[in-house]
Amino acid sequence: MSVDFFKNCCKTTSSRLGFGLYDEPHPAREPAYILESNEKEWGAEVKNIDEVEIEFYAIGHCVDFPLVHGKMIKSCDGLLKKNRKLVFVELKSSKRTGSDWLKDGMDQLIVSIELFKQQHQNQKYELKEAYVCNNQKPYFNSGHAQKIEEFKDRSGGLILRPKYLIEL
Repeated sequence: MSVDFFKNCCKTTSSRLGFGLYDEPHPAREPAYILESNEKEWGAEVKNIDEVEIEFYAIGHCVDFPLVHGKMIKSCDGLLKKNRKLVFVELKSSKRTGSDWLKDGMDQLIVSIELFKQQHQNQKYELKEAYVCNNQKPYFNSGHAQKIEEFKDRSGGLILRPKYLIEL
């Protein structure tokens, strides 16, 4: 089954220095998108250092993933594209203590990244990092080092950035 990660109907763009990514609160039924105003609503902040056009492609609620054992799988919210650089993003909004939200986000990213790699194995994209952003916990402690290493192993070398600010 071919999966299209770059659907135009799932794309929003911005060339502003700073903008946000928005995903409606749980249970979300619509895809995430770029939001240039209403900073309090942002699930993540993107700093566009060069002020060039950055594309955000929603994945969750927009891209049709294959069923696994007859069940829908949970994908990440989307990916940012700046030229050939891609950054996968999962947006969370949780005050839960511990790292359940982080593990959930990691799993969603891994599923999405694995399928993307299968579908685009012959294309030259720069894929080095992925973000789990939690607008309720924008500052992360160093206690996530083990999860970051686990993600690197499971994703084939990608670096997990559990933080609110994405710099491109």
